[in-house]
Amino acid sequence: MSLARHFDVDLIIYLLVSSYLSASKLFVFIPMGDIFISSLPIILSAIGLGLLYYFISNEKVSFKNAIKSGFIAVFLLEILKSILLIYINYFPFYELIYSALFMLLLFMLWVYFFLVVVLFGTSSSFCLCQAEDQ
Repeated sequence: MSLARHFDVDLIIYLLVSSYLSASKLFVFIPMGDIFISSLPIILSAIGLGLLYYFISNEKVSFKNAIKSGFIAVFLLEILKSILLIYINYFPFYELIYSALFMLLLFMLWVYFFLVVVLFGTSSSFCLCQAEDQ
């Protein structure tokens, strides 16, 4: 089984588990369980990105720095998601001009900025390791 195929299976399992846990009522009886449920997708995304940064990089990256970079990237992705939501809500005049192509344009912008943030997390992982070595 190739490495890329292994990550595809892990990604599917991650999506299934995080969706099930965030939709289920397993943590209702735990004190502050709703806070745990609301932060679970962020934590799982940070761990997933951290594992991606740890296993995919060409240079040796410590697991601690990979997880730190995962949390940095997730924080930036949440900011990006909020900015995109504000843009959709308060600037609807592009939808009048471009109609259905507006959603395609927004999707392409989202994918571009998402990949920029993921690559920024990769470079921050490497920079954290280089700073730790010096």
